[in-house]
Amino acid sequence: MSAYRPDRADGAPLAGSKKFIDKHFALEALEFMIELTHLVADFCATYNLIDTAVALARDGPYSHAIALYGYTNYGRVGFCKNLLSCDDVSSFDGQASGACLGGTGIAVSSAT
Repeated sequence: MSAYRPDRADGAPLAGSKKFIDKHFALEALEFMIELTHLVADFCATYNLIDTAVALARDGPYSHAIALYGYTNYGRVGFCKNLLSCDDVSSFDGQASGACLGGTGIAVSSAT
């Protein structure tokens, strides 16, 4: 099994069978991640998922968070001033491949 580049329609593998990841693609991914850091507010470096949900539920300039787990309390009337809603996982290919199952302590075994 190998990881795939979601930004490439041909599904070119990031990794082969003998190494974790191709250095060229790893560098490309890191450079892209560094570019993204310049586009977000400074507090994002220290906020956890709950901090982000609280910020979104307040009156303020923020209205979206990408890949935030859907904490159901924030979608319940009376829990916070502004209700939060969640949608499908973001995807380059429309498949939402590579998403993780949310929740602290949840594990799924192939033996069950």
